[in-house]
Amino acid sequence: MSKGYTGVHAAVKFKRGIRPKHNGFEILGELQHNSILLRWRSSLWKLVWLQLLIYTVLYLVISMVYRFALTAEQSMVFDKLILWVRKNSAQLPLTFLLGFYVSLVVKRWWEQYVKLPWPDEVATYLKVAISKNPKKEETEDPETEDNENLKIRRTIVRYCLLSYVLCLRRISSLVRKHYPDMDHLVTTRLMRKDEADLIGEEDPEDMQKHGGSNWWLPMKWSIDIIRKTQMDGRLAN
Repeated sequence: MSKGYTGVHAAVKFKRGIRPKHNGFEILGELQHNSILLRWRSSLWKLVWLQLLIYTVLYLVISMVYRFALTAEQSMVFDKLILWVRKNSAQLPLTFLLGFYVSLVVKRWWEQYVKLPWPDEVATYLKVAISKNPKKEETEDPETEDNENLKIRRTIVRYCLLSYVLCLRRISSLVRKHYPDMDHLVTTRLMRKDEADLIGEEDPEDMQKHGGSNWWLPMKWSIDIIRKTQMDGRLAN
């Protein structure tokens, strides 16, 4: 049985007049069980360390000048300046400005998240659309044609995922680390060896330039397959 207080145990203890002891680190919640606050890569410290360093240095410089470099008369003038700034800063709608800034940042992040393509919708449409047997029904087995439709749908979804991965390799270091070359894509069965030869090996420096990656080529193959299925009479509508 795990140690600590559950809801029932805590209620019993409170009723008896015995309150559980709380650790000062409990304010961190789940963060106290891992080292997420000590991470450097992709952390808040890495983003703000320069601004924080500049702010700290300026604060220390002003503090040292105020305590050791100013005369008594200059210190009184500086105190009056501090009181004046404190009085007028209360008139600024700082909370409103910060709330507006945070809402703008969250809105931009959410718009970027919504615009990410998802293969689920494509797979759903393919399941509905490519479901008919071709017009040459007298020469083919219906069960064989159903398997052929399934193979076509899987191929199109695979091409969509392949194009997605090739596109993300241009902008994401994590994706490039997971798929460093075309052999890894072949190993994960996102594409065949002959398809890798058609796309070609992509240089990490050139793929970030315009025209340096053939991420669009699997999408072209998908369009060609859909056009062929339409000509064969496999589309339901």
